[in-house]
Amino acid sequence: PISEILKIPIDELVKQDIFPTKSQLRLVPIVGEASCGLPISNSCQELGEIYVDSDIYNDMLYAVIASGDSMYPEIEDGDKVVCDPRAQIQNGDLVHYTIFNESAIKVFFYDEAKELLTLKPINPSPDFQTKYLPKDDENFGDLRVVKAIQIIKNINNNRKRRLKIVGLA
Repeated sequence: PISEILKIPIDELVKQDIFPTKSQLRLVPIVGEASCGLPISNSCQELGEIYVDSDIYNDMLYAVIASGDSMYPEIEDGDKVVCDPRAQIQNGDLVHYTIFNESAIKVFFYDEAKELLTLKPINPSPDFQTKYLPKDDENFGDLRVVKAIQIIKNINNNRKRRLKIVGLA
């Protein structure tokens, strides 16, 4: 074993707290998909569960599966995004928003002087649109905005991500 070769006891080589134990993890429901591209219907059907660290857990957390590339490179198609309805939102935060049947993830910016909410994609492609909603819009009260607090990468994205990074996709 490597501990004998290095002449270091195995318990010093491998710290027990490197990997979280099940008692340090909590389950959070996946409630549907959220568009990272064109708006999609909010299909709030439970799609399973994911584990999050107990340090960030509260009973209001939920997760959505990202669909599309408008938030690339930060969020990719298939990534799971953990959202916290209790978290305070500030300009520049990633948010999951729903309005009527639309469900999407964007960057949040609220201009108090103009009373204008802007929900903007990260990807600069003209294929992806920014959503503007003035505070006096009749639909403003129907908007639900929740802070995204963690992105769990889809490990199957690796090939697709590498091709995008090198400009071949």
